[in-house]
This record gives sequence, structure tokens and C-alpha cells, in this order.
Amino acid sequence: MARLHSPIFHENNLLQNGTQPDTALISIDHVDFFVHAACLLADSANGFGGLLPAEAPPNPITNTLTVVVPESSRVLNAMLHAAYSLTIPSDHTDIETLVTTATSLLDIYGFTVALVLSPPSPLHAALTEKAADEPLKVYTLAGHYGAETLAIVASSNLISFPLALLTDADAEYIGGPYVLRLALLQHKRATTLKRMLQRPIDGHEETSTCGKTEQLVVIEAWSHAAALLTYIAAADTAGAIIEAAFSKLQDDFSCLECCAMLVARIATFVHDWAAVQNTI
Repeated sequence: MARLHSPIFHENNLLQNGTQPDTALISIDHVDFFVHAACLLADSANGFGGLLPAEAPPNPITNTLTVVVPESSRVLNAMLHAAYSLTIPSDHTDIETLVTTATSLLDIYGFTVALVLSPPSPLHAALTEKAADEPLKVYTLAGHYGAETLAIVASSNLISFPLALLTDADAEYIGGPYVLRLALLQHKRATTLKRMLQRPIDGHEETSTCGKTEQLVVIEAWSHAAALLTYIAAADTAGAIIEAAFSKLQDDFSCLECCAMLVARIATFVHDWAAVQNTI
């Protein structure tokens, strides 16, 4: 079967100092990647999975060492982008490829978490872009390898995730500390919201048409709306839901001061809720 050549890692893929590739890596789906062995060996603790012996002689005809790598071209391409600190095109690389790339580099090819999953690595950047759509997969990977920065990024998209859906195997792979931290994040946010809802609304200065007695109606209406919100309060309750629930109260009051007070309190509440920590 005829082999294809990588458009990035081709035969004329020179380093900045002009060094030519000395090694051809061949994926299992027959795509050639021309690389510099020294670049891979510099960051690998095991000779790139034992595939690149330091003293291996090159092919006498092509003057390159040829090595078959047991990875698909998609994974090998992402691996080499990471190894060369090149941006991984995340819009053309699915989450499964990124996860496989990371686990292969870490478990098979001797790379460190600091190089693979910590900023400013290309894989960290690509996985961060996927975190909004695939937060659990990113968090699982980050938790397993203790990639703190990546776990923090992914956790902001998991505040509504039902942890009961995690299997024992999932939890074990992620690691107890990271599962616990996610559970504590969800609990803390829900508890904080309920505590915020317990604070009554303040009245305004008495006027000739709206004294303490009239303002009690506003205070009671706020408390009633807050009680209903408390019943459904969760870690991921949207500010828009809170705003809508309290804003409806304006329809029941004609006092301009009461309405202004209500608008100001709603704005403050929504702002304060948005400021509550949403990452582990």
C-alpha cells in the first residue's frame, strides 16, 4: 500500500538552525512523518517508548532511521505537534484523539505531565478549547494525571453534572481527591445561593405615600419569591432565572421608590451570584 506523507512533518521539515529530519515515523495507517530524533528524545524519559535508541544507525540509502509507531496518523500527528510545541488544530481534532494523544505520550512515550497537560503546552490549549463541550472527558483526564490547571478549567462546566452518574470505575480513574473537590464545589455553590436567598430586602426611606406598613408588602413578596427559588436552588441556577423570578414583583407595586429599590437589589443579587466561585 502506498504511503502518504504528513504535510507538516515532511522531508524538508527543517529546524530553525537548518537541521534536517533524520527519522521517519510511520503510522499504522501508512502515513510518514519526518522528524528529528533529538527533539523527541530530549523530552522522553524512555527513548520515545523504546522506539528511538540513541545510537540507532540510519538507513544507509535514505540516511534516515525508519520506525513504525503503533498509533494512527491522527494521534501521531497530534503527538508530534505537542512534542514540537506546535498549535494543535482543535477544530479538526476530536476529543478522543486528544485524550489518546495525551495518555499515549504520558503512559507509553515517557513524557511528563508538565510538558503534556500544563500550560502553555499545545495539548493543554486544545483540551481547554474542548472543555466547554466535553467537560467530563477533559476533567477525567486532568484528574487522573493531576493536571491541576486543566482540571480547574473543565470544572467550571461541570457544576450541573450529576455525580451519581459516575461509575465506580470512572471515579477510581479520576481519583478520589478530584471527585471530592467537584462534589464540594457543587455543594458549596448550592449552599451559598440558599444562604443569599435568606437575606431579606431592605426598605427605603418612608414617604407620604409609602411607609413601613406599605413596604412590608414588598418585603413579604420578596421573601415569598426567595422561598420558591430556594426550593429549586442548585449549583448551576442561572442568574437569568433569579432575575426573572424577582423582576415579576415589580408588576405588583406602584411606588417608584419600591420599584427602584427592587431593581437595585436584583442587580446586586445577580452580580453577587455571578461572582461566586465556579471552579474547584
